[in-house]
Amino acid sequence: MTDTATQKEVGNFVSQTLQSQETEARMTEVQVNEAQVTEAQVKEALRRDKGTGANLLSWSTEDFTKKGDNFMCSVKQLKLSFSQDHQSLEVSYVVKLKNAFGDDLKEFMNMSYEKECLFYSMLLPALNTELQAASLEPLRLPRYIFHSLEENEEVLILEDLSYLEFKMADRKRGLDVAHAELVFLELARIHAASYLLQAHLPSGSLVEEYSFLGKDWHNYSQEAELQVGKILQEDFNVTVKVLETAEGYEESAAWLKDLVVPRCLDVFEEQIKTQPPFEVLCHGDCWTNNFLFRYDTAGRPVDVILLDLQECRRGSPALDLNTLVYTSISSEVRAASLSHLIHAYHESFSKVMKAREAIIPFTYDELLQEYRKRNIFGLWTGIVYIPTVMISSDDAPDFTYAGSEEWMTQREKYLQNAYDRNPLMYKWILSILDEMFESGVTGSGCVDSRLSSGKIK
Repeated sequence: MTDTATQKEVGNFVSQTLQSQETEARMTEVQVNEAQVTEAQVKEALRRDKGTGANLLSWSTEDFTKKGDNFMCSVKQLKLSFSQDHQSLEVSYVVKLKNAFGDDLKEFMNMSYEKECLFYSMLLPALNTELQAASLEPLRLPRYIFHSLEENEEVLILEDLSYLEFKMADRKRGLDVAHAELVFLELARIHAASYLLQAHLPSGSLVEEYSFLGKDWHNYSQEAELQVGKILQEDFNVTVKVLETAEGYEESAAWLKDLVVPRCLDVFEEQIKTQPPFEVLCHGDCWTNNFLFRYDTAGRPVDVILLDLQECRRGSPALDLNTLVYTSISSEVRAASLSHLIHAYHESFSKVMKAREAIIPFTYDELLQEYRKRNIFGLWTGIVYIPTVMISSDDAPDFTYAGSEEWMTQREKYLQNAYDRNPLMYKWILSILDEMFESGVTGSGCVDSRLSSGKIK
């Protein structure tokens, strides 16, 4: 090796080392700036939950979830000892602390965190009032205790459900029909309660009354589409590369590459547009990690709690259904039980409407048609979610600097390796494409003209 070549190699090594040190320094700074729960917040949470007679004695926090379970915030268990009425008592809560992120996603994360806090503090009580008026059970969501949106003190404190033996299902296995049906039933109750609430609002609009529902990843700032859109587009690009090597999927790969990838942001924006009667509050993030299940002694799921409303929005109920179906339910369960699940959803929705003596706004057949109309949203969410759903906890990506040039390069390599190493992930994506082709969503002569003309319906 020549001296010049040696010097060049040494120079490259030094440059890479300095870049690595800079990255580590930035990450260290982020850790220091993460929001932390304060004693004042703990006292206020205790007062709101137990009343003014509760006196805090001690408190502590510990990590509540493992790597890969949460990406936008840190989740901790908050344990309190307190005295009340001459008794020493204990209680625990779940605390969601907003993670610090690099500049590319900082505004997005702030928006998402604020949406969840406002959902629990403002919108959830109104939804439960609609159900209470019909003598129906409140929505199966954690009980809200306290939140703060003060900078560097962002915290959301909720009921701790672990003592009621609720736990997550295995996201890599997907939900069987028993688990899925519980989620379908509860989604229907959320959607129905929001439909009733919207009808009773003076404006007749959830978005006008609760403006945070109108904020989304594509419109939260002038740079929104650029910041988040480039991450999503990279996921689509990698999926195309995978499909190009899969025998028999050449047409689907070409369709995605030529018509969907260049317009993947437009696909999303078109799909979230609403049209009566399909205008409800959507959960917005319906995948396995956001559900907790309780089981009977035989191991059968008997109850569900829905979590993480950071991406809630007004939209068609079919958006939540398509997201759930294509991120969390295997092709085998979809083939055998989809009709049953949509029937169960419609019956649950109708039950709420009947309890309030309200007109059921759509039939089962109309709901099924709306579901199929939004199938491309299921494809969209499948491509974006599946790499996260299928990875092991140890391989979960660090989103702290999501959007940066270095992160994007690592993300592409990570996605390609994930497809290579995980046959289940590969199979899941192919099964979605198979169904989309069979139903006429993908391929020549289906929605190509609507995509290219901007008339995606």
